[in-house]
Amino acid sequence: MSISILKDSSLIEFLELTQELRSLCHRVLSSPSSDATQQARDRRTAMTFLTRLRQLNRSAQLQSRAAKQTTAEAKHELDRAHLGLQNLYYEHQHFLSEIAQCEDYAATYTTLDLVSEEDFLSAHPEQSSSDPHVLMLARIQAEGDERDRLEALRKELVGKKAALVEENKKRKDEMEAWDAEMLKFIESAGPIKEALMKY
Repeated sequence: MSISILKDSSLIEFLELTQELRSLCHRVLSSPSSDATQQARDRRTAMTFLTRLRQLNRSAQLQSRAAKQTTAEAKHELDRAHLGLQNLYYEHQHFLSEIAQCEDYAATYTTLDLVSEEDFLSAHPEQSSSDPHVLMLARIQAEGDERDRLEALRKELVGKKAALVEENKKRKDEMEAWDAEMLKFIESAGPIKEALMKY
């Protein structure tokens, strides 16, 4: 890997230290010197490189944890924003369905058999300047009043009919009583009829 494309200074330092440590190890292994001071110096240098590599490793791990924490927080914020967006989308769909239900709602006044608008306006000319909503309310009110009037008339006629039925029943009972009286009279007039038949 080329060091020139890297931008993190600790990673560049880590790679440079590993290359220096590798070259130091190759030099120590390839030329075994009998000089003890040179070997001790090379060991100290190697230990210094290893200590610095451990420090860089620990620093990289801490940076990695910090990056993970930052990423987790950013992901949490993103998830929260996404959930908020889903909630808004759900509410939007709910409102659209409610609007569609309201638009598709068949109001009961549309099924009423109302007087035509022209006939209503001819009977109520004061309503000719009303807006369509007020005109419809007036037509519904007039239809309700007319139905109330007709219901009162129906009840009155039902009462009259009941009275007439009662009266007819009385007369029928009287007529049946008269039929019985007539039969008794005819039966009692039988001997008179026979007596008159003789003459």
